[in-house]
Amino acid sequence: MKSVTLKGSWLVKAPMEDVYRVITDFEAAPQYFPRLAHHVKITARKGNQLQIEAVTKPFRLSTSFRVEMQTTLHPPRGFESTNTSSIGVEHERVELVEASGGTEYRYYNRMEISNRFVRPFANVLIGKLAFRFWEKLYLSRLRELVE
Repeated sequence: MKSVTLKGSWLVKAPMEDVYRVITDFEAAPQYFPRLAHHVKITARKGNQLQIEAVTKPFRLSTSFRVEMQTTLHPPRGFESTNTSSIGVEHERVELVEASGGTEYRYYNRMEISNRFVRPFANVLIGKLAFRFWEKLYLSRLRELVE
């Protein structure tokens, strides 16, 4: 199975608690990030463990994808999630670190591509195009919301 690893680190000029509040308000994601998240619903919650159903649009020209998320919150420092869709399974982690001038947003994602149509183009589609699309729409909007 082909895998793609994404990682990055960005400064958000806001307190860590504000960044955490927005990035973990999953059900508000369609209002916060309307070009990426179409529908998000927490279907089960036990402490910091969440089961989430989402419909997302990870690529600029793509159709929407249903995603099942198994998410663990790490207040106020981020979360980790295993997300399953028709493309494959992604192991995503967000770490928030206090930094000079705000919060360092550290992102890690290892995606195991099971979709045979996406697999040959995964490095370009996911590793480059989708990641840039996400960075532009998610991080720029996050900054607008909290800075």
